Amino acid sequence: MRRIVLVDIGGASASGMIVSSPVDPPFSSPIDDSPTIDNSPTPEGSPIHDSLLDDLISWWDFEEDGDFTVTRTDSHGPNDFDNNSNITDVDSGLIGDAVGPTVSGGYLSRGDADLVGLDFTTGDFTLACWYRSTATNNNTGLMSRYDTGGNNRIYSLLVEAGQPTFALSTGGTGGTTTILALGSAPAAHTWHLCVAWRDTAADLMYLQVDNGTPVSTAFDGSNSLHTGSCDFHMLVLNLALYGNSLNIDSAAAWARKLTTDERTHLYNSGAGLQYSDLIV
Repeated sequence: MRRIVLVDIGGASASGMIVSSPVDPPFSSPIDDSPTIDNSPTPEGSPIHDSLLDDLISWWDFEEDGDFTVTRTDSHGPNDFDNNSNITDVDSGLIGDAVGPTVSGGYLSRGDADLVGLDFTTGDFTLACWYRSTATNNNTGLMSRYDTGGNNRIYSLLVEAGQPTFALSTGGTGGTTTILALGSAPAAHTWHLCVAWRDTAADLMYLQVDNGTPVSTAFDGSNSLHTGSCDFHMLVLNLALYGNSLNIDSAAAWARKLTTDERTHLYNSGAGLQYSDLIV
């Protein structure tokens, strides 16, 4: 059955214009325009995004076997370490292998001109690594762009007199550098997670070990860090402060500050994470 509908335009009948439409079926229900929400479970094996991948610049697992001739690969970015002086793999890492110097003076280095995303002169950033010291009063850089001899201090996460320490510099000199120390020396011969970050909105810099209570000090968020040329190093600070009594495992850098939950996730109850753990 069909019906004839006369359409009135401007008060006059549209003579001769015929519009046909099907007759509404009895008891028809109105159209539901509300969005459809799928509450079904995520299929097994589907990828789940880990927020530690957000603004991640580099992640080094240090699972390569061999000495200084082996490239230490950046699992996430392009910042491989292929300039390795007196470095070898350490079998007893936190997870699998770690890396450490064979003699005093061993270190990892990537040239300033080859760095991608590790300048961190402005904005928030986070540095994190697991380290193990075999000497109570060890003095070694962990992750640094810090040249005291050339007054090109920029940032450094280091161990000084056994204490994790975080340093930021606006002018490259000692007088323009703010230093934040943990205040105590974690136990030697044990793996510790050290995390340091800058919070520009809060005008603060922070340091945390083993997911404990962070320590902080003032650092003007509007200030840029020194823009001088400086290589990125691990296991050494400005090629002067180093030792053969410290190992590093699972190191990473982000172009933002991590949240409390993310730092807890990174610590993983003391078991740590590898890059592959972020790709589920």
